Amino acid sequence: MTFFFSRYQLKRIAVFFKKYLSRNNFIGVISSIIAGTLLFIYLSNLSMSNPQLKNSENIFIVIAIKNISPGTEITESMIDLRGYSPNSFNNYAVENIQDVVGKVALEHIFENEPILKQRVGKDIFEGKASSIIAKEKVALAVPVDEISSVGGGIRPGDRVDLLATVDKGISEQDETKLIFSNLKVIGIGGLPPFGNNESNILDYDSIDEASSLVLEVTPDQAKVITFYSEKAIIRFTLRSKG
Repeated sequence: MTFFFSRYQLKRIAVFFKKYLSRNNFIGVISSIIAGTLLFIYLSNLSMSNPQLKNSENIFIVIAIKNISPGTEITESMIDLRGYSPNSFNNYAVENIQDVVGKVALEHIFENEPILKQRVGKDIFEGKASSIIAKEKVALAVPVDEISSVGGGIRPGDRVDLLATVDKGISEQDETKLIFSNLKVIGIGGLPPFGNNESNILDYDSIDEASSLVLEVTPDQAKVITFYSEKAIIRFTLRSKG
């Protein structure tokens, strides 16, 4: 038979023993045994009712306790902590409730599903490629290899110049032109927010070689760059931060 006692009930029982039975040493010993037994029953019931407490090595992460739609601001009533074994722990899971409260769900999060870092943000547009493009500009992906991308050293936020070498045929010498200068790189193909990287976390070590650079350009610049990328050999030069 299982007995359940609240903390308040246990406290009242302890006060009773102390007030009425502690004057007699023998009865005091008996009362201590009874109180200890009651405490053991309470802790056993607590462990049985919450299996997560049985394993002190569990890692606690934030989960949804109800379905959360995209664009919904997350409150404490929507989430809770749940223990998971280290073997089933997702490295991108959020472990602190306060890191989620006030954030917005970027996609559907279902009941009992762990909250992952890439699935919440400051607003519904966070993490989307369109959110990082300046007004009146467009994003254009340009194919590159290790040579044309300066040995793979170009990163988002860098500024580059675009060169194109036009093949004029056997009778004339090839000519290399500076097409545009000081273009802003906003992404690398295969890394968030571009590509199909499931983790949605920027990890440059996850790709051996970038297949494209994503540039922020005007619509007219996009036309010219597209032409030269099809008809010429293009190279990028990396500008210094200064």
